[in-house]
Amino acid sequence: MEQTKGSRTGLVVVSLAILAFVAGVGLGLLLGWIVVPVEFVGTEMGDLAREYKDEFIVLLASAYYADGNLEKAQARLTALDLPNPQQSVSSLIDRFSAEGRSETDIRALVALADALGIARSNTVDYGASSTLAPNDASIPGDGPLPTGAVLFGPTSEPPGPLFTIAESRLLHITENSGCMGKHTVYVEVRDVDGLPLPGEVVCRYRSQQAGEPLACKGSGATEDGPAGSVEFDLDGTSDQVYVASDVNGNDPLSPLSDMFSQADEEIPIPWLIAAGYCEAEDDCQTKIAEHSLCRGHYSYKVVFQRTR
Repeated sequence: MEQTKGSRTGLVVVSLAILAFVAGVGLGLLLGWIVVPVEFVGTEMGDLAREYKDEFIVLLASAYYADGNLEKAQARLTALDLPNPQQSVSSLIDRFSAEGRSETDIRALVALADALGIARSNTVDYGASSTLAPNDASIPGDGPLPTGAVLFGPTSEPPGPLFTIAESRLLHITENSGCMGKHTVYVEVRDVDGLPLPGEVVCRYRSQQAGEPLACKGSGATEDGPAGSVEFDLDGTSDQVYVASDVNGNDPLSPLSDMFSQADEEIPIPWLIAAGYCEAEDDCQTKIAEHSLCRGHYSYKVVFQRTR
């Protein structure tokens, strides 16, 4: 009986010792990284094992969530010497969400990710529409989220263009009816699934005519084309096009397109070859020098597609 009681006492002592050790390590990390950060001399944070780096990311995210000091959070993240810090933060959000980890930790990681401009694939909707902000006194530190709060996703658009250029090319000579064809830019605007997208604004940038105002058109159905399409006549000009937020050309929503020129020498030779205007580079150069191409009668196609 005495032996059993002694064994239990020993087990209790060992358990308490382990708990004390773990608590001491956690307190040390909190003090060393958050409360009173120390300078490491001769020690590289990048040498830590991956699981410890993950814990440090959670700690620095919690610190940012508490004080809103993004510069300090970025410096601490850089100190971890990760191959792809942004991907590490995004992966932690995905993993913690899948594992049902602490909402407090996830909330902090999301706030840090949004502040760093990290695009995230994981979206969890807790209701209708309010974005949690760092150090918001109305948000409890623990427990369930308030009704109507959204954990993932800022109210503003994430970084990066709303539209990307999915296709950009010189129309084949047969598509443009030979050298007596049109001189047009055919623009298509598509949604994320590749379907025609009406209601967007496309503008031309007249790069060779200083002071020329922007010409903008909506992508609705017209007599010239179906919904989601816009046409611009390139009558001797070299223009570029882009998707804008309004008819005045403000706030571009896409990159500026390639230059669409009517001058033989300004068109990339690979485009001329692909479009059947010449057979090889030497042939193109000869025809350009002899002015035997289709100057003034080139048409182009560009497709803008939503990214999200």
